[in-house]
Amino acid sequence: MATKLWDGSTDGDVTVAANWSGAAIPAAGDDVIIPANSTVNIDGGTFDNALNSLTVEDGCAITIGSNTAGVIAPLIANLTGYTDHTVDLSGTGITYLKLTNATTVSVKKAGTSQTLGVNPLNISCSNAIATLNIMPSNNATVGIASLGGEAAEFTTINVSGGTVYLGSGVTTPTTLTQYGGTVYASTSVTTLNQRSGSFYQKAGGITTATVYGGTLHYNTATTITTLAVHGTVNFTGGFSSLTVTNCSVYCDAALNDTYERVTFTNGVDFVNSKITDLVDIGQNYTITKSTI
Repeated sequence: MATKLWDGSTDGDVTVAANWSGAAIPAAGDDVIIPANSTVNIDGGTFDNALNSLTVEDGCAITIGSNTAGVIAPLIANLTGYTDHTVDLSGTGITYLKLTNATTVSVKKAGTSQTLGVNPLNISCSNAIATLNIMPSNNATVGIASLGGEAAEFTTINVSGGTVYLGSGVTTPTTLTQYGGTVYASTSVTTLNQRSGSFYQKAGGITTATVYGGTLHYNTATTITTLAVHGTVNFTGGFSSLTVTNCSVYCDAALNDTYERVTFTNGVDFVNSKITDLVDIGQNYTITKSTI
């Protein structure tokens, strides 16, 4: 195994040996680096050999992959069969990247603004990947299978900053944990753990949501089975009726259903809290509209 650096000395084709350090295309098990000082755009294409890792260095501003009149030609990276399988993304140029058999994808920096509705970093994948970490040091804007025809599957997604668009092409993640930033979800999420930031459920739904902090904007009509509110939950962004089967609201939380969209099947459990300025009947109780 070796480390291969992109230099683009001939053109933007990743399959041309002269475009790589040592005048050799990456071999099976190599670690591929797109350096910070790269000046030649990568046109897309496929790494024919399975890589060990792929890194786009901080400071790299070239375009990776292409989008011609809506036809996307991503850079396709196969990370099959090796010990690392990691992708570390810190570039700020427009990137279209399709991954196969990575274990962990970490976004540490990306461009910050859309161009004609296209995100600066666009990730898709051809099979399930265990973990996606979006933890940028800047206000990165990242699209996950958010463009037409794209698909992606991550078991666990962790977001600590930036703006993230989860497109309808994303297979339902098992767990999404948000520590900051803004997430727009057009796909379902099995379990949401929200610590901070803003989460907008625009399509699909959430099965279990625990909002420790930040604000969950739930704009769809899909049933929530279990909702625990320590932060803020808004049901004011949509008009279709929906059901929340089990709901618990904790001290200093906010649950907003101005338009009475929600049917709370088992009422609302107020835990260590009270209905401020309305009624105080202790610290732990269940209340429904008919009870009031």
